[in-house]
Amino acid sequence: MALRLIGRLFAGLLVVIVLPGLTWAAGRPASLSAADAATYAAAFRAADLGRWGEARALADSANDKTLRDVIVWRHMRTGPPDGPSLDERLAFLNTHPDWPLTGTIRRLIEEGLLASPGGVPETLALFQRFPPVSPAGKRALARALLASGNTARATALLREVWVDGDFSTSDEAETLNALAPYLRAEDHWARADRLLWDGDYDDARRMVPRLDAGRAAVVQARVVLGTGQGNPDAAVNAVPAALQNDPGLVFERVRWRRRAGLDDGAIDLLLKHGSRGGRDQLWWTERAILLRDALDQGHISVAYKLAAGHERDEGTAFAEGEWLAGWIALRFLRDARMALPHFRTLYDGVSSPISRSRAAYWAGRAAQALKRPEEAARWYGLAAAHPTTFYGQMAAARLRLPLHTLLPPTDPLPSAEEAQALAGDRMMRIAAQLIELERHDELLSFMYTLVGAHPGTGARAALADLVLSAGLPEMAVRLARRAAQDATVLLAGGYPLPDGLTPAVLSQARNTGLPAAAAFGIIRQESNFDHEARSSAGALGLMQLLPSTARAMAQVEGVAFDPALLTRDPAFNTRLGTRYLANLMDRFDGSLVLAAAGYNAGPSRPAQWIQDHGDPRQMTPDEAIDWIEQIPFRETRNYVQRVFEGALVYRLRLGETLASDTPTTNLIRFR
Repeated sequence: MALRLIGRLFAGLLVVIVLPGLTWAAGRPASLSAADAATYAAAFRAADLGRWGEARALADSANDKTLRDVIVWRHMRTGPPDGPSLDERLAFLNTHPDWPLTGTIRRLIEEGLLASPGGVPETLALFQRFPPVSPAGKRALARALLASGNTARATALLREVWVDGDFSTSDEAETLNALAPYLRAEDHWARADRLLWDGDYDDARRMVPRLDAGRAAVVQARVVLGTGQGNPDAAVNAVPAALQNDPGLVFERVRWRRRAGLDDGAIDLLLKHGSRGGRDQLWWTERAILLRDALDQGHISVAYKLAAGHERDEGTAFAEGEWLAGWIALRFLRDARMALPHFRTLYDGVSSPISRSRAAYWAGRAAQALKRPEEAARWYGLAAAHPTTFYGQMAAARLRLPLHTLLPPTDPLPSAEEAQALAGDRMMRIAAQLIELERHDELLSFMYTLVGAHPGTGARAALADLVLSAGLPEMAVRLARRAAQDATVLLAGGYPLPDGLTPAVLSQARNTGLPAAAAFGIIRQESNFDHEARSSAGALGLMQLLPSTARAMAQVEGVAFDPALLTRDPAFNTRLGTRYLANLMDRFDGSLVLAAAGYNAGPSRPAQWIQDHGDPRQMTPDEAIDWIEQIPFRETRNYVQRVFEGALVYRLRLGETLASDTPTTNLIRFR
């Protein structure tokens, strides 16, 4: 009895079976009748065309009403002039508050309330339950607050609208006219400052007439520096001495100097003034570029100061800054005692498996360098608790633990409680019927909501299995990635081997001499197994091939090239993609690290990085890890680690037996 088939778990037709040591559910699909399936298919087609009256009438006529509200839900997210009335939206939101994408419905309600005010008590009650999500909502709430006598809170909201709002020129004038009685000079400055941090220089220029002379000079200087148009020295010198330390001005000066190749001057400014105020990510981008350049030039102490001085206690700047400070101290300054506190602080301040395993692995390395073997083993154990991550795998190798001992052979089955909760969730029935009708766009939204509502590992495995058994591996991977944020590992859903694709990839890998696990690792990272994926750069299909690359590989393979097949025929895409990846692997003597770097950043890049930092094929595993971390592009550093970790998991998924040192030996040659 195939108890694991979650495709058979649908509300209303569920029987919970409890056996010793095994709890699951069995039943049969809650299928739509043929007539209802045809009716809803027609309703969705009408909705796709914006014929809402027809769509809703068809949905109303179905005997099974499960999907009726999905049609209504889509209509609720449609704006004027085809959208429903304000009252309809309000009624739907009140009865479906936990449905996906209600933020759009709330925004439309708020815009409707601003245009057509409701009663003050009703408006206040609405926003008490659903706080405003848009400038229109804040204005509508402020109006109700003013009418109720709460001037202070209303004024604060209206100031937020002005500072945070993005307006066209005409809308800006209208908004300013409406809000003028409540705005102060500080609010105009806050808006100008925010626009400048956003890089909206034209909008920021419009704020100059509303500012005092000193702050107007700051805006002008930041615009000149940010756009590169004008005389930067004159613009900076025009700023009063009291405002020279404005964080935004200092930031633009640092960035301008770095872009002009004046790294020493940029570093001096950064170390003198720090990077408080404004946007953490923008500050960190400049700091990271400068510190990596300093590291490449041998200015190790400067690089350490820049990393350790990140001035943050959360977010990317904190995580990257603490890690880099520890890594530089350990590997370049050879000071493990200085390094270890950075890794400890990092571990305590992050939550994702990737970040925690990274922190714990390097804390283990530092403890090992300090000749504290028990502490090192404890840290490595914490990292190895995340065996699907790059550093979890490296830690497992340190502990001589084969990866298969750290990963379950199969995903867990739902407990009785999890099965009952899934069965009682109306969205499960909705999901089943959306699958039946192949309404995959709507389905994904509901599946994300289900994953959030059912945090148990067994329940999440069941949800991933539901879409996987429906032939939607791309959706299973997305759900598994969402679950992984909570340290929930889903092997079948997160690392799928689709029935229709796997034999083709295995055959293509054999024909090209490519390890099949490497191909699957690339597919997972490039497209999440979405054979219709298209990138903004024009890369297509499962292996995200540029048409020019695909055409060249088609010539090598001796097949006719049709670009349309890259997104229509998965096997065609992987045939050309595996050939391209195999060529890269041959070019780099079996190094998946170099091949993945070339796949992401272009095949000429690894040669340059070898020239800059040495050849990872001739390094120890520890040195190869350092080489990866010295890749200058953050995207490529991350890409190489994600492909590598995924490929190792796929080696297990494909039935290979891996030695305990496979993670480290595979860093040099992936065999």
